[in-house]
Amino acid sequence: EGRSTPPLFQASLNIAFDVQDAMNSSGRMSRFGVPKVKLSPTPEDLEVALLARIMEPVDIVRTLRTCDSDLMSLIKLPERTLLNVKRDDELCNDIDNTIDTASDDVKYLLEQALEAPLALCEQYNDYAWVAAADPTLHVKQFAKNVGKEAQKALDAAHDLPDEKEEEREAKELAIHEATINLEKSIDQAWVSEVKKFHDAAESIESLSEDVELFSLLNVDCTEIKQQLASKARDVRNALLTYILDTTREENESTIERYEEILAKLVQKPANEEELAALKQFIADTRLEVQETLVRGDKMFSRLESFHKYGIELSKDDVHLAWSTMEYPKRVHDASSEAESRIEFDKIKMIDKLALEKNEFEMNLAEFIRRVQQAKGFDDYEKEAEYVEIVNGIQDSILEAKAKGKAFNDREQVFGFPPTEFLELDVAEEELAPYWDLWNMISDYHANEHEYKHGNFMELDAPKIKKEVDTWWKGSYKLKAALEEDCPEAAECAQALRDETALFKKNLPIIEALANPALKDRHWVRLSDKLGTTIVPYDENTGTELTLQF
Repeated sequence: EGRSTPPLFQASLNIAFDVQDAMNSSGRMSRFGVPKVKLSPTPEDLEVALLARIMEPVDIVRTLRTCDSDLMSLIKLPERTLLNVKRDDELCNDIDNTIDTASDDVKYLLEQALEAPLALCEQYNDYAWVAAADPTLHVKQFAKNVGKEAQKALDAAHDLPDEKEEEREAKELAIHEATINLEKSIDQAWVSEVKKFHDAAESIESLSEDVELFSLLNVDCTEIKQQLASKARDVRNALLTYILDTTREENESTIERYEEILAKLVQKPANEEELAALKQFIADTRLEVQETLVRGDKMFSRLESFHKYGIELSKDDVHLAWSTMEYPKRVHDASSEAESRIEFDKIKMIDKLALEKNEFEMNLAEFIRRVQQAKGFDDYEKEAEYVEIVNGIQDSILEAKAKGKAFNDREQVFGFPPTEFLELDVAEEELAPYWDLWNMISDYHANEHEYKHGNFMELDAPKIKKEVDTWWKGSYKLKAALEEDCPEAAECAQALRDETALFKKNLPIIEALANPALKDRHWVRLSDKLGTTIVPYDENTGTELTLQF
């Protein structure tokens, strides 16, 4: 009726978890709780309590079964329910209607009275999601999912083609941009997530008074406010702690890398290769320091969020963060000093290179002389001596060419045109046929002994045929090539051809008899035809069959 009366009920707001079914990551149905803020007692409980006040006198009236004897003293009536209220009794229709009207009025007035409390409940329900967040699990899951879209772009950049030069340049640019976007998106995501929970805690605490007074009931919001705000701050602090831990690791890694750079800059290059590497390292370091400074600015931006949210950093973390800003100048000074040393070392190395190269060029004529010596080898029986000499000459030439290549590499460091050591190419070309000749003769004699005196049954006929044919054909070509300029060497090539031609007559025997498919009966028949005993292994004498036999 609009009169001012104290509230009939004391209520509060509480978190409840409604169980729902959903598909999990493995494709199976699972049950989980969805947080929801609800009024306690519920509107249904309030309605039952109020309607009970109406139905209580109804129940009492139903118990009246007799009238007072002073009212009806002359009549003796049997006991019965005098007013059968709310039992579909026609005599009580007016009373029933009055009760129904009263109940409807109570429901209507209750609905009106609960509009404001339920609206307050919905305001808190907008932050019910905070209750479902476990600080540790939330941080782990967020760290796992953050930057996924940016990571996809980075992966796509790595998959770009890079066969052509322009494709490689485009790929490097795409990877660089994708990497920057990834780092940026990750930083923004963490800052946004911290802000979301911080703002939620602030908003929750300002949603209402601790106790809100309404016409029908008082709503105690103390517990729900403290519960949600505390959970929001716990998650916010867990996120900030993760940021601090990762930032600390990043700063420690940055300082470690700076120390590696400083250690590298003080090293003295021992040769031109190391000098060139140090120059390139200094150039790369400048770019690396610039990128590190950019990351340092981002790092300080992240740490500023701690002050914004009223969280003090430890002295060690503050010192560590500012230490990273001291190193760029130290690296710059060390780089300048290293460049000065490089220029000084460069002059010394150029002088040393000139001296060594002059000495090397003076000795090149010796290779031509030794090749001329090899051209004069004409004694077929001295092949063991000759092959050792020509192999020594060949090794010396290859070693000298490697040294010449090293000179060219050192010249390239200083921007000098490469020196051509033509004498080495000439010596190698002129030596080639003689190297082939004496190595071919040596190889044949070494293998011929094994063919004739080794176990006959272990001979590999196809391999022997291939090797002998190679020597036989090669000796013919060498004879033709050497005959005009060096007839003595050509005669040695002819001697090799004669020997290999003679040995080729043994190939049919090897192909026919050096065969594991032959049985004992075959050897018996062969012995009978030749009139002498021939077996792969003679048990009486303990000897093996050989080609020489």
